[in-house]
Amino acid sequence: MLTRRPLPVRLRHEFNLWAGNGRGERMEREHRPFAERMFDAIEIASGDRILDLACGEGWASRLLASRVGSGAQIVGVDIADGMIQRASFKSAAFPNLSFQCGQAHALPFPSNSFTKAFCIESFYYFESQEMVLRELMRVLRPGGELFLLLCLYKENLGSLEFPDWVRVPVHLRSISEYKRILENEGWQRVKTQEYISDTASEEHPGFHDRALFIRSQKQR
Repeated sequence: MLTRRPLPVRLRHEFNLWAGNGRGERMEREHRPFAERMFDAIEIASGDRILDLACGEGWASRLLASRVGSGAQIVGVDIADGMIQRASFKSAAFPNLSFQCGQAHALPFPSNSFTKAFCIESFYYFESQEMVLRELMRVLRPGGELFLLLCLYKENLGSLEFPDWVRVPVHLRSISEYKRILENEGWQRVKTQEYISDTASEEHPGFHDRALFIRSQKQR
């Protein structure tokens, strides 16, 4: 009788495969335009300590570091050791970046470690999104901000077939469902915004035509 591997093990295996076949570079190409818009909306202060959750090869951490210089520290975490190895190698020129393996529902950091946290195109992979939100609240300082960016959600018609072909389970939720989950977990000032690509097509909607940007804050 075959035993189904726990989801964290399956995710680590899948994303290590992605690291080996160059999927990380593809993810950067596809998601960078929306990430740029998200970072435009975030105010980074000198002394900020920022968590990049599910960082992959660290492209978003490097993008943010190139914008803010050495005034802020950025720490990337990913479940796949292959991704972390590539992130560390590619980020050697950035002294304010560091990376380590870790699981989203059990982050390897003390409480109140970060002023900001972001997660790009990964939040729907987490088996218990509520547990991850509680962990993020634990590691953020009072008043700390959380930013989520994702293309898989019900209002993005081009994303609806994604759960049928991806090899790990994912959540498919609406904008209102995401807002309610965050509010139920105690997040304050939850705001949502849709980004629409310049190349979006109503006749042939694509996965990366739209992205949902969610921002919220831990109570002060």
